[in-house]
Amino acid sequence: MNTNLDKYLNEVIVICFYGRSGSIFLHSLLDNHPNVVSYPGSYLMCYQNWWEGLKSKKSFDCAYNFIDTFRVIFDPKNSDIDLPGCGRHVGTYLNFHKVGENQKEEVSISKDKFKLNLFKFLNKEDEETAISFFKKIHFALALTMDIEINTELKIVFQLHSPLKERCKFLDNEKTKCYFLHMIREPVQSAYSMVKHHMSSGKNIGIAGIVNTLNRYNIISKNCLSKAVKLEDLHLNPRETMKKIINFVKIKWSDTLLDSTFLGKKWYNVSDSPKIYGFNSVIINQTHEKILAAYDQSRLKYLYRKLYKHWDYKIEKKHYFFEYFLRFNIENKINFYNFFINRYVIFRLLLKNFLFLKTKKIIDLI
Repeated sequence: MNTNLDKYLNEVIVICFYGRSGSIFLHSLLDNHPNVVSYPGSYLMCYQNWWEGLKSKKSFDCAYNFIDTFRVIFDPKNSDIDLPGCGRHVGTYLNFHKVGENQKEEVSISKDKFKLNLFKFLNKEDEETAISFFKKIHFALALTMDIEINTELKIVFQLHSPLKERCKFLDNEKTKCYFLHMIREPVQSAYSMVKHHMSSGKNIGIAGIVNTLNRYNIISKNCLSKAVKLEDLHLNPRETMKKIINFVKIKWSDTLLDSTFLGKKWYNVSDSPKIYGFNSVIINQTHEKILAAYDQSRLKYLYRKLYKHWDYKIEKKHYFFEYFLRFNIENKINFYNFFINRYVIFRLLLKNFLFLKTKKIIDLI
């Protein structure tokens, strides 16, 4: 069954985040489309890292290692081994052990069936490349999930972090990629990321908030890269999803309005409100208990170019001297951190001057 595979699965829809901005939610909307095959959640986000760590690239060796390393695919509660880039508890963090109508089902596939299907595409002595094996594990998933393999079928890949080195295996002449960068009101997006770190005992502070946004890079191939606002997705779902499918060139299906993984209803990640589908709760979170309104306003002004380009509102202009005032999440006696934070902030203020060149800001869908 290894013949004539080249004409299939040559188009990949790549999803990235910008801070915490709903990339997994967008993925869940594409999940059950009849012309899409995708591993659930962020399981494969560090596929490139896993590939580079393999000692052997022989087909069978790759397959056995994949099945062992990515065992959470077969049991979301499995925590026996670190999943590359995700740690040991990614399945339960993604709430994949509580899905379905009554939240008593799991997002999982049959290990035996998957293994049988994967080996249909392998020859023992063949040497694999990162992209050839990536395609074969998706062929196997499609067969396991009874998805028809045809020339219209596309892969959805949750890259998650917008890092070029994690998707370099897609940079080849035969693979066409559509990059979807999920965005959200920038300060809320960045602070949501900080809150996520705080839940595991790590406080990255004001410099962390600033750098979360400042390190953002556009990943694009042949200019096929667009931004999707989480607010648009929740408030105007049908219109926004139509724009997305026009961009990635798939047909409309009513499944695009259902939040699922492997076809089962999904209720958000474990450290977010347990809400199914489209809502205004997520996008109306302000985090003002920890990040005061004045602090948020100052941070917004740091990113005024982003706010203008993406049509977000900034209510107030702030002046240079205002950034010498402490933010309420800063350590009041740690002068070293205060100095580092001001260096990060003032560097970004300079980048916002019109006469300085800045990174290209991705256009909305």
